[in-house]
Amino acid sequence: MDNPFEKLDQQLDSLSEKVDALKVQVIDKIPRKDILTIEGVEDYTGLKQTTILKHKRTGKLRSYKQGGRLYFRLEDVIDWLTENITERLSREEYKRRKENAKEGYRKEIHENLKKLGSYDT
Repeated sequence: MDNPFEKLDQQLDSLSEKVDALKVQVIDKIPRKDILTIEGVEDYTGLKQTTILKHKRTGKLRSYKQGGRLYFRLEDVIDWLTENITERLSREEYKRRKENAKEGYRKEIHENLKKLGSYDT
């Protein structure tokens, strides 16, 4: 009598080989200029690998593994850069508004003290 677990194990091995073959076919169909290695992302963005990997780990930058190598789609890199620029601009806008508010309060306090006559310019 055949062991059902051996048969199942063989089927899983066969399925795994077919999935790996499909992965290769899919990756081969994607134009190479649209696929970057981490070194390619580093060259494209001017950022260090540690920064790129940090954003990959946090899920902000999508990546793919094939044959133990890490790959990035150019479209994902561009989307990630665009999102980061937007976030950075938002932070800069927040800082600018905060500084303007501080300056506005300083002017208001200065004017109030002048009105009270307890402040000389």
